[in-house]
Amino acid sequence: INYSYLWSNNGITEDLNGLGAGIYSVIVTDNNGCQVFDTTEITSPTPLNLTPNSNDATCTFSNGDVSIAVTGGNPTYNYSWTDVTNAQPGTAIGGNNTSVNSLPAGSYQVLVTDNSGCSDSTIIAVSNTNGPTVTSLITDVLCYGGASGAINITVVGTPNFSYNWSGPLPFTGANTEDIASVEAGVYTIAVTDGNNCVTSQVLTINGPTSPIQDNAIVTILNCYNDTTGGIDLTPSGGTAPYIFTWIGPNSFSSNSEDINQLFSGNYNLHIDDNNGCGYDNTIIVNQPDSIQITPNITQPTCGVNDGVISVTVVGGTVANDYIYSWVDLLNGTNVGNTNSISSLPAGNYQITITDDNGCSNNIIISLSDANAPPLTTTITNVDCFGNSTGAIDLTVGGNNTYSFDWDNDGTGDNDDLEDLSSLSEGTYNVIVIDLVTGCIATASVNITEPDALSLTANTTDLTCFNDNTGVIDITVTGGTTLYSFDWDNLV
Repeated sequence: INYSYLWSNNGITEDLNGLGAGIYSVIVTDNNGCQVFDTTEITSPTPLNLTPNSNDATCTFSNGDVSIAVTGGNPTYNYSWTDVTNAQPGTAIGGNNTSVNSLPAGSYQVLVTDNSGCSDSTIIAVSNTNGPTVTSLITDVLCYGGASGAINITVVGTPNFSYNWSGPLPFTGANTEDIASVEAGVYTIAVTDGNNCVTSQVLTINGPTSPIQDNAIVTILNCYNDTTGGIDLTPSGGTAPYIFTWIGPNSFSSNSEDINQLFSGNYNLHIDDNNGCGYDNTIIVNQPDSIQITPNITQPTCGVNDGVISVTVVGGTVANDYIYSWVDLLNGTNVGNTNSISSLPAGNYQITITDDNGCSNNIIISLSDANAPPLTTTITNVDCFGNSTGAIDLTVGGNNTYSFDWDNDGTGDNDDLEDLSSLSEGTYNVIVIDLVTGCIATASVNITEPDALSLTANTTDLTCFNDNTGVIDITVTGGTTLYSFDWDNLV
């Protein structure tokens, strides 16, 4: 028996791994469609909570101590102590205990690990009882991974003062009063005064905990070359709020977080967070391949309905098969719903293919009798958008008498002229009958027109009174290139 699985987190395997705490449900389906539903819960221990304590040492003596109280996690706990006064990660001190005694002034780190291997750490400062007074001004890091952090301290006490900094790698220590251009992390300072008394402090430079990410979910186009694409962002990292800048194909631009009604193509995203930190990514919106139709025809015999048309289709989105719809353009009737139709007389047939997303394409297939006279056409397309200047010059390869039936004025009359003129954009189908043999020839002709001519102008006004610094910048689209320009100064 084969089972299928559908978990509440959209998992489809029998078992799940790498899960966080929560309630998970699953639907199991067998070969017969019978189903069973169940839920289970994965719990999480409480986080480790560290409460530090220290007792200061007497100047020049090693009689200070540090201790840690731990709750949460999974007892029992192991303790690892290090002296980080001069450098991090420091040197080991003490043992596997909750406290360390007989310490001089300095900074001491404890790493606590519970019975499940979960760990946390903290740094505890020990000062001298009569050490100098130290105040600090901290500048946090602006961008993730950056080094714009700084600590400025002010010391009041008995000069002269010496300074000993330690911090996270790659920081290697400093002996200056202040530190700058450092990364986020926990830093320690030990200030020694003229009496050799020490004040120790633990100072934290904060910063973004993760880089800016877009976490984009992309919706591909339903149909080739439509505008149903979309990009849904869930930004994270850096410092919110965010500013978005999009640049895409077809002069697309936007400052919205999410963008929709998109063409396919590359969309360039720039995000600035609240600290001015930047993020760049190029997100691709894909589309299905266009529906392509390749016909294969068997010409009918003159006067016999034995023609055959079949099509091969690729592209679009389809799980099993396309929807086929055949129409005889002579009378507009449906003549088939599969990829092949037979028992056909000569004529013009339109096949429309529709995929699972409702996307469609169609072509007109001209089916002539096997011994029909050959037809050739010379096309004149419409010169300007909306005009009716198209023309079709039809030539019949034979010397018999023929009748012509163009569908621009209806079908079935067989009384049209051989050639057409004053045509607008569109498709024109013709049936030519050889009045001597009775054989029928067919053709389908497409007349096109250019896009509408459009002009936009951007102007730059004069800088000073009555100077000649004005500019007019025009952009022309549509029509048929090359363009000619005729300016008329109306002033």
